[in-house]
Amino acid sequence: MPPVPAIDITLKTLTERAVTKPAATGAWQGGLTPTGVDLIAMIVSDSGLASTQPQWWNSSIKGCVFIGLQPRGGWQVMQRAVQWGNDSIASVFGVTCSKPARYAYFACTIRNRLEMWDSGAWASPTEGKAKPKGWNEVGQSHVRRPTKLIDGSRGGQAFICDLLLPQKDAPYTIEDQAGMQFRSILLVAAGLMNEDGLERLEEVMREDFQLSPKLGVVFRPLLIALIVINVLVVFLSIATVYSIFKENIFGVLVPFVVQVASLLLWAVGATGLLMLGGNPRVRIKPISNKDMPPYILDRLSKLEDTKNKEDDTVDIHFGSIHGSRYTPDHGHCTLPFPIVDKLCRWDVVPVRPRSWLVGIGWWSFCLLGSIALQIMGAQVATVWSEIFSVVVLLMTALARGYGVAGPEEWLIPRWKTRATAGYGAALLGKTEARTDG
Repeated sequence: MPPVPAIDITLKTLTERAVTKPAATGAWQGGLTPTGVDLIAMIVSDSGLASTQPQWWNSSIKGCVFIGLQPRGGWQVMQRAVQWGNDSIASVFGVTCSKPARYAYFACTIRNRLEMWDSGAWASPTEGKAKPKGWNEVGQSHVRRPTKLIDGSRGGQAFICDLLLPQKDAPYTIEDQAGMQFRSILLVAAGLMNEDGLERLEEVMREDFQLSPKLGVVFRPLLIALIVINVLVVFLSIATVYSIFKENIFGVLVPFVVQVASLLLWAVGATGLLMLGGNPRVRIKPISNKDMPPYILDRLSKLEDTKNKEDDTVDIHFGSIHGSRYTPDHGHCTLPFPIVDKLCRWDVVPVRPRSWLVGIGWWSFCLLGSIALQIMGAQVATVWSEIFSVVVLLMTALARGYGVAGPEEWLIPRWKTRATAGYGAALLGKTEARTDG
């Protein structure tokens, strides 16, 4: 029986090569090695990030970065990137975004931004509140903090404007109620705005509340950072491929450089994809008279008859609804009637702008490049470089868990936070529960 050869864990095979020669001979050295395990994890494995419904884990810069660091779960990263659409692109990744989910996202984020977003277009109803204690009265707004902003009344007394109530004793769908609540929150936001904010209403809705096909304001610093880092990482990746197949410019360090280049390329690509799926891309669509429920048109007509002749303002009232029972318990505000009429007719429809499609293509290419580097790395791998890759996988798993469990406060970054205000209620913690309160 021939002797069993000893395992050599040194870098001898690389040190014996001339630096001017390629690091790889071209022979496949793969198999079910740590590298093979890495590839499986990168392509499909991450049940903790998988979901067929939109999630809010990547709705903040921190969430995108911490989740994107781990080279794992490419399929699930793509799910989060396309999650806010309801088209064939979302379908091929097994994701469905219902209208109620989209309405709930905007209703909750707008409510929180009214409290803490640093903007000159409105006055915060929680100005000067160090602890969560509801809302203050601000100018012509005497509205209590909206709650139960979920897709339907399954959570109890759901916030709504009386103008948008369903017909008495008539059935209505979860989608209907979610749309009513979304428009009710728009009316609340307008009630808190100053004169300048009302004059720039559509601009404020696009820039401050993300009712836009563009990338959210909170992600713009991340986009700039990713572009700069991406340029550097692409050059490193090209140099790495050159070292493997043409001329080894990294010497004995090439196995580790391959791992680092692959990790960085993955982190940039995954973070970019998560960022693209961080906020819904929508277009404001006015609802025509023929598509408006007749009973709401009738209410608007009657409300117009009550407007103040001097400034065209009207009082609108808010309450809560449970089933068919409405309770007027959330106060009122005063607004110009044309603003009320406009907001009651607003809807949002999902869009896939060209910039989003280009971004999806490029950041996906980065993920594929990272996987390709892992495959190429099998040509030059050593035991120590494989151990290094496993350690990286374990350490970045902690970062990913931290990102998924991130608190609701992450949605509004510190540089956009109103320093003199606080939240109107204790936040719920993990981002997956945000629509419950």
